[in-house]
This record gives sequence, structure tokens and C-alpha cells, in this order.
Amino acid sequence: TTTSSSSSSSSSSRPPSSLADFPEWVHCKCPACGSDARRETDTMDTFVDSSWYYLRYPDAGNVSDMFSRESADKWLPVDVYVGGIEHAILHLLYARFIMRFLHSEGLVAADEPFTELLTQGMVHGHTLRHPRTHKPLQSHEYQRMGGKLVTTDGGEEVLESYEKMSKSKFNGVDPHEVVEEHGVDATRLFMLFKAPPEKVLMWETDGIVGQTRWLRREWTLVDRQP
Repeated sequence: TTTSSSSSSSSSSRPPSSLADFPEWVHCKCPACGSDARRETDTMDTFVDSSWYYLRYPDAGNVSDMFSRESADKWLPVDVYVGGIEHAILHLLYARFIMRFLHSEGLVAADEPFTELLTQGMVHGHTLRHPRTHKPLQSHEYQRMGGKLVTTDGGEEVLESYEKMSKSKFNGVDPHEVVEEHGVDATRLFMLFKAPPEKVLMWETDGIVGQTRWLRREWTLVDRQP
């Protein structure tokens, strides 16, 4: 990728890529018009930066090398890799590539960084959208009227669905508030009860009441023992 010689390839808010330290590579001729140009240096995905953390964790105190062969051979490969679907096609891909490269260079014994992959399901929240624009609605943009949720600007019935939690969709749930009201044990039980880790979890705070009651019964039973 080439850009105009007058443009900058890195943001002023962060240090430039290491590629920028090689002017003989950066400065080139545009293959299309032949004028002076510069190659793009900001080319690395952020997932690449964390593609070898599993090698560093067992040897974090090493001040001379990125990791020692002894620690890598002792602790790797990792037993289970847990991540969302986006990790399976991005971070996991980079991590496997780095590990295979290091293995081909004789720096590690294992040729794969992880033994097993667990792709966790997403948490979906109750999402409300405007019936005409399909824009996600905030709490002040709808109200309950006659047993239905309607828009405050026109009284139209809103569209309801369950979608992946996101700040832009205003469908997130603050875990601190849930724990504050129901306790951490009930919150954990509810998450385990609603769906296995590899499935989508439809978050409904009302459903946590069942786990809260069950815990109270268990506590009462234990408390009555002599």
C-alpha cells in the first residue's frame, strides 16, 4: 500500500510502527504513476500484539529474553483456549501462526499453543428499536402504555428483540447492579442455569429470582442444622 509523500502513515497520538525506522523501505515510487510515495507502516492488527502472551506469562520475570525455552516446554501447550467467535478467526489464528513459526525455528517444542478450543456464546440483551428507523432506543425514548412499550415521540409500539450486548444498542446490563441486588452466588448460578458456556445466553434479570429463592432455601436448611 502506498500513500502520497506528503501524508503521514502514523497517527500523531501514538509512536510510529517499527517499519517507519527503515526509510529505504518506506520511501518508494508509486507503482501506478511513478511519483514519489511512501509505504504504509501501520499494518499490524492489535491481536498480533497479544499473539504470544501465553509464552510470556510463565516467564514474566525474564529480563533478558522474551521467554525461556525451559519455561515454554514446561507449561505449553495451554490446556484450554476460551474466547468468542471473533477470537477464533483473529487472535487464535495469529497465536497459532506465531507458535508454528517459533516451533519451525526450534525455539519451542510444541507446534500448537492450545490443546482445546472452547468458543463461548455471546450474552444477548433485551433490545428496543424504533419501528420506523430501527434505531436502538434509550430508556427516555420509550415508555410503557397499556401493557405495551411505545415510543415517547409518537406512541408507536417499539420493536423488541434479543441482540448481542453493545453500548451502541443500549442493551447492556451492569453486573454490579445485579450483584448488589441479588448477590454474587445467585448471579453465577443464573448464568450457569440459563445456558452452557458455548451457547448464546439471553439475559433476563427477572429470571434470577428463581436462583435467589433456591439459595435462600439452601441457607435455611443449613442454618437449621444443630
